[in-house]
Amino acid sequence: MVIAAIGFAGGKAGLMEFYQDGTILIETGGMRGVGIGGAEGADIRIYRGKYIIHQNSDTGTGIGCVEGDIKLDVNSCDIDMTFLGGTGTGIGSLKGNADLGMSKTYFHCRAMADEYTAFGSCGGEKAAIRFKELGVDMDINAGTATGTGALKGCSEIIMDEVSYRYTGTGPKNYAFGGVEGKGSMDVKKSIIKTRVENETGKETLLSSGSAV
Repeated sequence: MVIAAIGFAGGKAGLMEFYQDGTILIETGGMRGVGIGGAEGADIRIYRGKYIIHQNSDTGTGIGCVEGDIKLDVNSCDIDMTFLGGTGTGIGSLKGNADLGMSKTYFHCRAMADEYTAFGSCGGEKAAIRFKELGVDMDINAGTATGTGALKGCSEIIMDEVSYRYTGTGPKNYAFGGVEGKGSMDVKKSIIKTRVENETGKETLLSSGSAV
């Protein structure tokens, strides 16, 4: 059973829209949890506000879904996430594909897990991610992880005017892309600072993934 703080735990959440200027604080626990979204897919649009999501779950997603595909658009938000558990995704889908667009937003994430993806998908075949005018600060301690992308699939990443800081520790822990290096990354006018301690010594396995 999936527990959803805001959304639909019993299936696909459908369209969810947020236009608010306040702060939403969410704390979830248990076996499977979703902060904002649904169990089996969602279309989520968040256009203002501050969101603080703390999760302590065996499996969980902060904003998005557990099963199924996610389409998400975020603009002009402040998002703070923490995850402590087994397998998790910050923003995206735990097991499905992810199509994420984010702009004019600050994202701060801290996680300790076995497997974790901050933006994208842990188990899906593809993650398409577009960042524009974003501030990102992540500290991920997980055996298998990525900051942005499809952990076990193909990652298509576009970043424009992004400040991106990633600290990762774990044998298969990467700042960008998945563990098989499938996909591509296009970076323009961005500042990227990464510090990873993994078995390859590389920030990404993507062939076109040099940080510039």
